[in-house]
Amino acid sequence: MSLFLTLLPPEIHLLISTNLLFPDLLYLRLSCRYFYNLLPSPRHKDLLQAEQTTYAIAKNIYACRYCLRLRVASQFADRMLQRRRRRAGRDAWKRFCVECGLAPRSGEARYGPGAQIELNYPLKVETMPRLSDVLEHTWATGTFWVTLP
Repeated sequence: MSLFLTLLPPEIHLLISTNLLFPDLLYLRLSCRYFYNLLPSPRHKDLLQAEQTTYAIAKNIYACRYCLRLRVASQFADRMLQRRRRRAGRDAWKRFCVECGLAPRSGEARYGPGAQIELNYPLKVETMPRLSDVLEHTWATGTFWVTLP
């Protein structure tokens, strides 16, 4: 006699989910609408654990503290991936991607006017508000310095 997982009560589903590793929990959550709505979204702590997996290490994936996404290393400033903010570093929980760093947010330390962001090439922050504008300007002009307000 076989029993389908979806026939179990939600309380049992939640108990099962507490024993799953992050990738398995994510796959279960993405398997259908029911589990997507039932299971909680991944927390930053979960994402930091996920970046320690062999897959994340092989693909060079890191967690962003603001958008709560796993992103490739090229979407982070070089400083966010070095020293204490490196993978499993003491301040890894403070790491954020360039897109979140350029987005305005009150009360949070992010990139401000005059900040220099290195993305395998220098990027000076002074006047362009969106990352897409920054990248478009960078590729169109061939310059690697952009200013934000």
